[in-house]
Amino acid sequence: MCNAARYAFLLAVTTTVLSCDSNVANSSNDPSLSDVERCDPAASVDENVLEATLLSLELSNGLEAPEPLWRRLGEELSEIRSTYGDEYSGVNTRHFPSWVPGQVMVELDDESLQLFAAGGYREWDTLNERFGVSCIDVRLEPWTRYVMLNADEKYNPHLVAEHYRKLPGVTHAGANGQGYINGGGPDLYVGQVDGDFTYLFSQATNSIMPRGLMYSEYWYVKYEQDHPVFVGYWSDEKNDSGSTIVPQPYWWDEAKTNLSD
Repeated sequence: MCNAARYAFLLAVTTTVLSCDSNVANSSNDPSLSDVERCDPAASVDENVLEATLLSLELSNGLEAPEPLWRRLGEELSEIRSTYGDEYSGVNTRHFPSWVPGQVMVELDDESLQLFAAGGYREWDTLNERFGVSCIDVRLEPWTRYVMLNADEKYNPHLVAEHYRKLPGVTHAGANGQGYINGGGPDLYVGQVDGDFTYLFSQATNSIMPRGLMYSEYWYVKYEQDHPVFVGYWSDEKNDSGSTIVPQPYWWDEAKTNLSD
């Protein structure tokens, strides 16, 4: 199993994404499975709606994204970007979730996999309908064979996978995870202060210093009285001795809590 099926890493100023999607093995040695065509997942929802939906899933820790929450997040992010996006380009940074939206990886035992290839595995039909699975794809790897379910992106794939693990013939199920290999990359972190949302936008940058240090830039925005307020910008770039060039701003103690939420 590809434990972190999609990775992104930063080389100079370029971010590259690798995934199990680009590593599908040839199925010609298994005639019954080679007849299963690869599917083309349905087009994603609007990127603004998708981002807000994923953020609301993470904040709520629920199975389904709460509509009032994702609508509020989407509206606030839209206002932040329209208000400050030209002056502070960092607020245009998108959230990078820890999973590939909607994708659930399911391992089947040999009998069930062959049954699926023949169109006879029906044990997951009810769940597929419940979670809006629009596409099912067989992935053949040298180390394992699994099926990728493409469900509605409004559901948390980690929690969806728990339901599939209970089905007959399923040996494992989990979200199709993703992350930055070097531990840092462009992202958006949301927190709350006194009931209002706070937004910490981050961009990781390769340092040109001989030591090859990484540093991040941060843009912090708060909502106050139903309006966005740009609080500040900070770079934690370090000098050759490893000391931060610009001291931490007054707002950093509050903003950094978004990173751990």
